[in-house]
Amino acid sequence: MGGNKDYLTSNKWMPIYSNQHLDKQPSDRTLAQGNQTGYGDIFSGIVETDDGPICGKAQGGRIWWTAPEEVKEKSTQNDHVVIKGWDVNGNWTAPTPQGSAGQDQLWAAICNTSNGWVPGYVFVDAPQTCYYAWHKEETSGEYVLIYSDVTSSDMEGKAQGFQTNNFGDIYSVLVETDFGLLPAKGMNGSAWWSWKGKSYHTTDTSIFKYVIGF
Repeated sequence: MGGNKDYLTSNKWMPIYSNQHLDKQPSDRTLAQGNQTGYGDIFSGIVETDDGPICGKAQGGRIWWTAPEEVKEKSTQNDHVVIKGWDVNGNWTAPTPQGSAGQDQLWAAICNTSNGWVPGYVFVDAPQTCYYAWHKEETSGEYVLIYSDVTSSDMEGKAQGFQTNNFGDIYSVLVETDFGLLPAKGMNGSAWWSWKGKSYHTTDTSIFKYVIGF
């Protein structure tokens, strides 16, 4: 363990909405939450220390973290785990909420699920969970927020999501519902949304638009 007292702090930070851990760095580097000059892609990690489990930055078999008045480092693979998941789209500022339900504001998001990256929504005041429609209302703790609030009646550009079971590409859409303006999923003149444990479907293209961009 090495250390010095010249560690840095910042008031610019963002939460990572994942509590899934991996015992080694995955080969898919797009899972990395950060990028550091001189190092490239770098992960968030958790290390067991004399002061308890501490969050730090990890790459390969190394992790760095701060303890009182010093920076420490471990180099063995078994000392730490890396966090599987994504941050809020790799930006310091969250996007403008695209939807609303009563007094609640909603972000459009792509949920990481066992059925692919499925478009859904996240409550701004409760960002731990992404809601999406499958056979009913489903949830995911791992997602990427969409920054675009540009909409179109036509599918333009690249779809944000991809759904398995032979469905393929799928867009984020904004749907006017009885519950509010909900970010949801849509494709080829159909839209599906979820609310309070149920999923809904429409082919009425007058009540939804496709989100264009990411």
